[in-house]
Amino acid sequence: YIGNGPFENHYPATSIGLDLETGGHVFQFHLTNARSMADPQWMLQNPGQWSQGDLFLGFNMSRVFNHKTIER
Repeated sequence: YIGNGPFENHYPATSIGLDLETGGHVFQFHLTNARSMADPQWMLQNPGQWSQGDLFLGFNMSRVFNHKTIER
């Protein structure tokens, strides 16, 4: 990836996450210093620092659907 400018005042992204799996859902909780989920932003354009209190809470939910054919 080639960025569009200098990467001053940008810091490595650090995160910790928790996955909770239920019947068909997966809930994900993340505590991170990165504001973005897209790869170029969280890898190379992250202005957040743990030491300065830049903490963000992220949440994802996914659902698995199964398709079953009915036998006659």
